[in-house]
Amino acid sequence: MTYFKKISYSFIIFLVFDVKIIFANELKFQSILELDKNIPKTCGMKIIVNEDFVADISIKKITKKGSTSTIGSFSAVSKSSELNNANLKTASIDLKAIIKNLIEKKPNLILMEGEYKENQMGQFFQELLIFGGELIINKTVYKINGPIDSKIRLEYLFCTGEMFHPKYKN
Repeated sequence: MTYFKKISYSFIIFLVFDVKIIFANELKFQSILELDKNIPKTCGMKIIVNEDFVADISIKKITKKGSTSTIGSFSAVSKSSELNNANLKTASIDLKAIIKNLIEKKPNLILMEGEYKENQMGQFFQELLIFGGELIINKTVYKINGPIDSKIRLEYLFCTGEMFHPKYKN
């Protein structure tokens, strides 16, 4: 398919489905690092769209009854707008396909958490941090340009490296 045809089809889809695409150069990113006895228990990133809207994507280590599991978490919060849909996509991964459990849905909050297949979240974060992706809020798509700031990438990699380091197995 030629480049012109791809653009034409994309334009038609946007018209039919009333989708807005925003090339979000103004997105702000912050690291999410939570420690438990100096060992990372949550690693991820916060995406700040504007003063009204924030999305968090993270992985968490949870220990229950002597068993440890790792879950993925995605939340979207708006101070003033109702949220009907929130998602994060990279070139090959749709976050909703990885984290399938909708934990909480309120007018201004969407929270999804769940266990995932071993390498899915690693691949997702790798693609997001290096190549960028799309943050979808209702009918608006915010294009995330990659690579994301090196400070955020390094903090995430250090956090997850420590989180899964064998010396913290017990």
